[in-house]
Amino acid sequence: MRRARTHKGYSLEQVAEWLDISKQQVSRLEHGKSRLSVVQLYQISRGVDLPLSWFFEGFEDDTDEVKWVSNMVGEDRSQWTAASEEDRVRKMIALWGMVESRKVQRQIIGLLEAVTEM
Repeated sequence: MRRARTHKGYSLEQVAEWLDISKQQVSRLEHGKSRLSVVQLYQISRGVDLPLSWFFEGFEDDTDEVKWVSNMVGEDRSQWTAASEEDRVRKMIALWGMVESRKVQRQIIGLLEAVTEM
């Protein structure tokens, strides 16, 4: 991310403005201390006028990460279990994205609200 930003001559402040975050957060993203969302990566690629593929040049798939992603998009989940709280949150978000019905989403939210009131 930093290479793209500096290659095009943009400041931390400019990138922070595109992403609607602080320049300190941009710095944390660039140093790998925070995770970059897909939306943020897309916004950066548009801002620096580079294709998304530019960010993945020379990238080698990590077999564990590929396995996790494959399971998150609906393949056989019997091979994967959440190992950490962060994994459980990711799994919940991935599953939420698969719920297409707004009615069902409202019901799930209602259930979560009811359970957390206990």
